Amino acid sequence: MLKMTYKVESAEALAMLERAPEKIGEAIARGLDLALALFHNLVVTNIQQPHGQKPPAIAFGYLVNAIGTVHDEPLYGEVIVNPPADVYGAAVEYGTVPHFPPVAPLIRWVEKKFGTHLSAGEQKSVAYAIARTIAKRGTAGHFMFQRAFEQGRERAETLLDQALDEALAQLQET
Repeated sequence: MLKMTYKVESAEALAMLERAPEKIGEAIARGLDLALALFHNLVVTNIQQPHGQKPPAIAFGYLVNAIGTVHDEPLYGEVIVNPPADVYGAAVEYGTVPHFPPVAPLIRWVEKKFGTHLSAGEQKSVAYAIARTIAKRGTAGHFMFQRAFEQGRERAETLLDQALDEALAQLQET
C-alpha cells in the first residue's frame, strides 16, 4: 500500500494545539484535501497517458476514485494512493501472470472501447481473444498509482506544511 503519513511534530504546532485544537485539525484536513486533489490529478493524468508499451488505461473511471485520506487524530493524517483492493484494480496497476480472466468484464471493456462499431457477437469474440492472449502472456502493470505517488509525494508534503503554517500564522495574529 502506498501511504503518505503526515505527523505534526513542530513545537509551535504542539503549543498551539492546546489553544486551538480545532484550527490545527482543520489545517491538517485542508492540507490532506489539497494532497488528495494533487494525487487524484496525477493518477488521472497517468491513466490517460500510455506507459511503456501500454496504451492509456482509462475505460470506466473506477480506479481514479480509489485515493482517500484518513484524519482521525489532531496532529496526524494519511493520504492513501492505492488501486482498489478488488482484482480489477490490482491487475491494472501491477499486471498479472498468465491466467484466463472472466470474460464478462472484458465484453464491457470492448463495448466501451469500440462502442457500436461492433455487434454484440463481435464484442464477445474480441473479449474472448483478449482473454486468450492474457491466458498466454498475462498483462503488464500500468503503475499509475505508484507513479502518481512518486511524482506527487514531495509536493503533497509541501502542501500540508503550507496549510499548517497558514493556520499557525493566523493563530499568532489573534
